[in-house]
Amino acid sequence: MMASNFRQLTQAVLKQQSLKSAPLLPLLSTVTRRLERPTTWSWLSDSVRDDIAHHVDLLAKDQVPEASFDHTFNRMLAETAQEARSWSARTTFLRSAELEQTMPAVAWLKLVSQIQQRSDSDQPTNLLYAMEDVGNFLQGAVFDAKAITLEKLGVTSAVSVDVRDEFSPDRQYLVQPASLSFAVQEILKNALASHHRKYGTDADLAPFVTVALHEEGSSLNILANDNGEGMTLQQQRVALHWFSSTVEESEPTYTFSGNFGGQLEGKGVGLPLARAYLRAMDGDASLLHSDIGQTVRVVIPVCS
Repeated sequence: MMASNFRQLTQAVLKQQSLKSAPLLPLLSTVTRRLERPTTWSWLSDSVRDDIAHHVDLLAKDQVPEASFDHTFNRMLAETAQEARSWSARTTFLRSAELEQTMPAVAWLKLVSQIQQRSDSDQPTNLLYAMEDVGNFLQGAVFDAKAITLEKLGVTSAVSVDVRDEFSPDRQYLVQPASLSFAVQEILKNALASHHRKYGTDADLAPFVTVALHEEGSSLNILANDNGEGMTLQQQRVALHWFSSTVEESEPTYTFSGNFGGQLEGKGVGLPLARAYLRAMDGDASLLHSDIGQTVRVVIPVCS
């Protein structure tokens, strides 16, 4: 179900403001065929499966869904995280592999649904940005990640952002700002939480978490490095897999506390979802070896 080149598909949508171009229909029909199988996402409720199928059907007809796909997408995640608690190790492994294959395409459908809704309202859709614009998105993601961490843990480390001055002004990158911001936020939330586990209430005095943005070859690289607990090689191998987490699972308390929990807290969904969003933009995320702390690399390919 993975598309071979989401970048080309999205550029076709942006150029034609239509989903009827030949490269797009095979992906939509593939999603439809998979949904017709009772084993595909079998843990989801019928209403969520029906909603996904309905959105796909409308998009295949180049029609704008009456409701945003975001709600259905969020319900899919919540139901998946809830059901995963009762799965055996083998079931978790198999369904993690299924989500690894399918979620980038579902995230891409969410992106295209947003494009369709905006084009129907005569609002121009722009997903092609220069490196300088991406740097601005990163600054916003850093601010949000620190705010969330401060609210949750009561203290947060500082984050420095280094955007190289030398960049090619004629280069553009396919970026959905909200998707990129979510991915960077998830990476930074993990980095800041690692600082808190290592330094405790002195996390605000710890070395900075650093985020560096630079062009390398035909891609844009974002490197996020922390000075936290770090990961073992085994933890690195599975950190981006669905349902793999080094954080203890906690339920929502709906009160302000040092650890108020959440629907997806500790369920191993954040980083894999971030990676799915990046792959829907033809990018990717990977973990790099680091002598101190942990380094995460985000890669976004150039479009022009």
